[in-house]
Amino acid sequence: VVTENFVPYVLPFSPGCGSLNDSGNLHEWLDSYEAAETLETINILIASTGFSLSFAMEGNTLIYQYYLPAGLSFDDFTEEEKEATFDAMVDANADSIQTLFTMFEAERGLTLDAVRIVVCSADGTELYRRDVTP
Repeated sequence: VVTENFVPYVLPFSPGCGSLNDSGNLHEWLDSYEAAETLETINILIASTGFSLSFAMEGNTLIYQYYLPAGLSFDDFTEEEKEATFDAMVDANADSIQTLFTMFEAERGLTLDAVRIVVCSADGTELYRRDVTP
């Protein structure tokens, strides 16, 4: 699949549509119905792109792990070209990502250290990683 025409897609970033008013930690949120519902909603929204998403955590870092569709390859890209491509995707979502910090703090009393964006090939090979901090 040719990827030189890859256009960074503005991907949805949301901690959920429901209330985060329960005090707790990131692990509790990831195990919640709300997180599962959020993940399902985002995956429905991005299905037409072929991307899929999973959530994870490391300490107080919320990880958005995106998987490229099978057949989409960045093999012909240099590391710098891959980074520029995915940086553009993250930068296009900067406001939404910053909203996550505000929402988790205000509605859950949880201060995230970072939101990590990881992009993997369909087979799980990591292609890109970036931590966004408040």
